[in-house]
Amino acid sequence: MTSTVFRVGSFNSTFCASNACAVYLRAYIHLCTPSTTPSRTLHTPHGDTFNHPLTHFTHTTGSSPGVVFIHGLKSNMNGQKSLALEAYCRSRGTAYVRFELSGHGDSSQNFKDCNVTMWLEDLNTVLSFLTEGPQILVGSSIGGWLMFLYTMRNPDIICGLLGVSIAPDLTQEVWKGLDNDTKREMRKNGVYNLKSGYDNEPYEISLDLIQDGAKYTILDMPGIV
Repeated sequence: MTSTVFRVGSFNSTFCASNACAVYLRAYIHLCTPSTTPSRTLHTPHGDTFNHPLTHFTHTTGSSPGVVFIHGLKSNMNGQKSLALEAYCRSRGTAYVRFELSGHGDSSQNFKDCNVTMWLEDLNTVLSFLTEGPQILVGSSIGGWLMFLYTMRNPDIICGLLGVSIAPDLTQEVWKGLDNDTKREMRKNGVYNLKSGYDNEPYEISLDLIQDGAKYTILDMPGIV
């Protein structure tokens, strides 16, 4: 496992690139016994319903700082990394949340109708309604991009970041990798079927996702070293 330290403004973060399924999180945490979380229903700004505990998210109460896992593109909250991290947090009595972004897993949204703005709203909703006090964000793939975006807007409540094979500015990298004919076709049809090494079915990448993602690029920002 290799680690790289990035700096955004005055905020230091460690991003681990690894093919391992399990995430080993080390943080200064106070131990306590998790309590029972009452069932509740949350509504995201664009209509999704979070029905605890059957779909969309799982919330384990415990000590602070809490941990929130953000899965990757076309993944879900039940991946091996997410479940391994949940087991680790439970063993330490640490508060933990895993959830699904709109257009992923059991979400009622269609993936091709979603974009970075919506996913950032999802993360904001989860942190606003399901967490208390300082949080450690753990992001995989595009989840690493989202944790950065959220932290730059809400630095006071985030005390740590851990990234696993993060994919900042992914939408722009996808766009740069397309040839001119494909770009013209995408402008005409509004969608491109991107082949993936992780799934038998191609990813329906919409032009809206590409254009929306351009508003959130971070790798060319001053202060990234």
